[in-house]
Amino acid sequence: MHDALTRLPNRTLFASRLDEALERAGIHGLYVGLLFCDINSFKDINDTYGHAAGDQVLSHVGGRLAGAVRYVDTVARYSGDEFVVLLPALESPEELAVVASRILDNVDPGCLVGESKLRVELAVGQAVTAKMGPMFPDAREELARQLLIQADADMYRSKPRHEPKRETTDAA
Repeated sequence: MHDALTRLPNRTLFASRLDEALERAGIHGLYVGLLFCDINSFKDINDTYGHAAGDQVLSHVGGRLAGAVRYVDTVARYSGDEFVVLLPALESPEELAVVASRILDNVDPGCLVGESKLRVELAVGQAVTAKMGPMFPDAREELARQLLIQADADMYRSKPRHEPKRETTDAA
């Protein structure tokens, strides 16, 4: 139920907590928020410094994420260099942006790996439910799937854009 590297909840435990959060929010008329976080240029870190360095960065980011949220929130390693943050029982949708900002402020861009200080930046996507009433399990499952899709899509929109490299040709 926990990721071996970061010791954070894994995808299975996260899914269970998301379902429970949606069920409680429906009963109590609250919102549920989801943040989808990805380490920018993580492949470059692995390729340049090796997988052991990448593992240190993942542990660093996981710890920083866990330190930036409320005790009722769940930070999970979703896959590879992706993390998700579940924010159950939000009084208003605006609370989600506050936590997202706190996360971005809390993830120290300078991660010490061996003798190298690596620049680590996150892309963070957000999704939040509407206020809802009680739901059947199938409807909660579909809502959970939609939240993940929305937060993931929002995360990709927040990633830095790089211009494609242009090929040059020598004109004779």
